[in-house]
Amino acid sequence: MRDFTTSKNQGNGFFSTGTCAGTLSFINCVSANNGGGQYEDSGDPMHNYYLNAGLNGPLTVVIQGGESIGAVYGHLIKCRAQITKITGVELDDTGTASFCIDAPNGGQLFVSKCNITRSTKADNGPCIAFGEEIGTVPANPSPLIQIENNTLTVGAPTWDGTHPFFPFMLFYPPIYPGGPGWNGTACTVTGNVFNGFETTNVPYMDWRGT
Repeated sequence: MRDFTTSKNQGNGFFSTGTCAGTLSFINCVSANNGGGQYEDSGDPMHNYYLNAGLNGPLTVVIQGGESIGAVYGHLIKCRAQITKITGVELDDTGTASFCIDAPNGGQLFVSKCNITRSTKADNGPCIAFGEEIGTVPANPSPLIQIENNTLTVGAPTWDGTHPFFPFMLFYPPIYPGGPGWNGTACTVTGNVFNGFETTNVPYMDWRGT
């Protein structure tokens, strides 16, 4: 998909089912102010992007250029694909988004050259989350995290006056490379710029890579 805009839907902005395999690309697309509705059974929120894993074969999702802005309670990008590549995207939660980028199934995540901005109305602390729905057990394909040359900015140290913003939540319970219980996932986090974050004295919240 190229140069397409979706906005102000109560449902997901862009959505893919588990029937997709191969490569699914979004080039210079805009997803803005989507969400606010809920899945009937679970009550889970909708998202600007919600892309499921390939159940009939591995799925690679490519999101290149464009914008994801102002999701309503959901995530700017939620991707369960086996491989997720996000490059040069403007991510601005301006409203009440939960995570900016979420790869809850783990897999392989590549994020580069993105501007990631969180507002003071956000609904959660992490900017980028990975693997939190699989616990601390690496998933297939062999997990890989590369987060390079991005700018992460928060409008205030906390999202609700008490709980801090922080850059990364890797797995759940959260762990971080070099810290207790790290599971050996290949992880490169380098060249990123962090604006507005304060020290929390919680190791995984203060971890910035190299």
